[in-house]
Amino acid sequence: MKNNISKTRILFVEADEQTFQFRKCMSKIIEALPPTELLLAKDAGEALELLADEKADVLIVDDELTAELEVIVDSIDCSTIPILVQSEPENRESLAKLEKTLRLIPKEESLDHLHQTILCAVKVNEDRLPTKLAH
Repeated sequence: MKNNISKTRILFVEADEQTFQFRKCMSKIIEALPPTELLLAKDAGEALELLADEKADVLIVDDELTAELEVIVDSIDCSTIPILVQSEPENRESLAKLEKTLRLIPKEESLDHLHQTILCAVKVNEDRLPTKLAH
């Protein structure tokens, strides 16, 4: 019997090729875990194309991609999609001007943290949906 919970579509923007390939590999594994679908973009242009097609419910961006993040924030209505920024504590001050638009989450490169980040994105998406749709 199929679960009727809609998938949370998460778009990762990642310019680092090694990390991009890691996330791509992990997305194949994670796709087997309902109800999440991972989307990947290498830059702001690719992310904006996916966002224009309404393919993502939550956006996750690394704090090292400041220019990409600024392009995305300047190009979309940030009230329509939650943006989570994986951030090192020392980089949070540089993101202060976008603080009302973004949610800062800890940054760590581990499978457990990736799992926690995805759970956070799913929760953020569920919290913004009407109760009937989220459950």
